[in-house]
Amino acid sequence: MKELERKSFKVEVKGTSVIEGVGKFDGYSAIFNKLDFNGDIILPGSFKRSLDLQGTKRPLYFEHVPHNLLGAGYVTEDEKGLKIAGEINLDTQIGKEQFSNMQKGYLDTMSIGYQTVQGDYIGSVRYLKEIALYELTLTTLPAMPDARVETKSVVPYQDLPLAPDDTGWDAGAAAKRVSDWAGGPDKEKIDWGKYKKAFLWFDEENPTKFGSYKLGIGDIISGSLKVVPKAIFAVAAVLNGARGGVAISNDDKEKIWNQLQKYYKKMGKEMPEKASIDTIELKAGRIISQATAGQIQSAVDILKGVKTLFTEISAQEISKAIDTLQALLSDAGAKSLTSSEPAKKEVDTLSTIIDEIRKFNGG
Repeated sequence: MKELERKSFKVEVKGTSVIEGVGKFDGYSAIFNKLDFNGDIILPGSFKRSLDLQGTKRPLYFEHVPHNLLGAGYVTEDEKGLKIAGEINLDTQIGKEQFSNMQKGYLDTMSIGYQTVQGDYIGSVRYLKEIALYELTLTTLPAMPDARVETKSVVPYQDLPLAPDDTGWDAGAAAKRVSDWAGGPDKEKIDWGKYKKAFLWFDEENPTKFGSYKLGIGDIISGSLKVVPKAIFAVAAVLNGARGGVAISNDDKEKIWNQLQKYYKKMGKEMPEKASIDTIELKAGRIISQATAGQIQSAVDILKGVKTLFTEISAQEISKAIDTLQALLSDAGAKSLTSSEPAKKEVDTLSTIIDEIRKFNGG
């Protein structure tokens, strides 16, 4: 079975009661016609076939862990959403604790585990028409609000077929072929939900602009969309700072990196090491400790590379790097300034870069 998709919602508990050692609650575990963080809208009737085929009873877990079985949920559809009559076994310690947390309002988020059977894109929004429901879970994870409050722009992992390893990669030409495949070149006729399958990131606030799509990995080969290995390599390099990096959020970069790992595994190739402040700091420290003018210049070059990674580095990590590199700089300056005037200039340059990092960090 494919990996389950999950959605979290704030539980709309209508009431709780205890009957013969069972904690009971009523509410809604999913709401229809509301746009969620993933750009999905669940349509009325989407659960009907699953409930008809598999019945209305589903296991109720805590934090999606089967060993943390709380009880069961009995679900039905009405005009508002997926209604649940939940039962929690109070003879278990975890059941007793979590039912108490629910009654006190500490535990108010429910997630559903499901697979999409049928979903159609209109623009950047996916409308879920049929859902196979497998599990219910109470969770401490933040709930999805009724309306979207932030942009989630990473295209979900699609496990697309791979093109041959020696396939050439021209991002511009590939995007043009994908545009035609999706109904173009006329922008008004393009199926943008189809077009975005060839990319790893898009700006969902402007989904009908070609410039909103970044990190392309797909091309049309023999009439079908395939992932080009050389494009995967290029995206990994960009995330590591090549060609100035890419201006997207840290969270989105992490999700894209995880998708790249899956494609590298599919290709049978080893994933490159992710660039980080720690690896750069280590290289810089190794060079600065030698303290010659030429080596300090090399350290300066490495530190300039840090700038391309600023969007991936947290304030705490930058602070740590500043402290360590400042100490190394002091040591390097003491050694170098006694040997040559050019070295003094190089150390000054290094100081300037550290000051820029400090400014970026707000310090």
